[in-house]
Amino acid sequence: APVIALWLPSGLALAAVLLWGLGVVPGVTLGALVAALQFEASPAAALAEAAAATLSALAGAWLLGRAADFSRRLNRLRHILTLVAIGAFVAPLAGATLGMAGRLLHDPPGLDQLLSHWVMWWARDALGVLLFTPLALAWTADRAPETRSTRNLESVGLALLQVLVYVYVF
Repeated sequence: APVIALWLPSGLALAAVLLWGLGVVPGVTLGALVAALQFEASPAAALAEAAAATLSALAGAWLLGRAADFSRRLNRLRHILTLVAIGAFVAPLAGATLGMAGRLLHDPPGLDQLLSHWVMWWARDALGVLLFTPLALAWTADRAPETRSTRNLESVGLALLQVLVYVYVF
């Protein structure tokens, strides 16, 4: 089964847990399970991938909740940098590790490819968080009425910039 280079659902899962709390975790798990079953022949591997996606979103939300200077409004540079450092770079480590453990149950790569598959797994989740989570958080943030139209314009600009980066990189 392939390891996809970009996985936007990882960013969606983190944004959902940050915005709406633990009540959305069953939906995150179910969505990840359905997606994994589309690619995996083994139910055990699909369950491990769903657990990995859930763990990554939960770890990211928990770690960001513990960060002293994080706000979902992303109204300061330090909030964005915290999201990048913790949400995109640290939290996907757990998901990539558990996901690769599940991959070993179904379609194990050779030992020479194990590290590269793990790095690709981590990178796809990190990219999903980098591209989707800030957009979702910025779009849903409560703003003062006089700045809402400006923020919406900024959000649209950010979305267009993200699409351009995606097209250029991939």
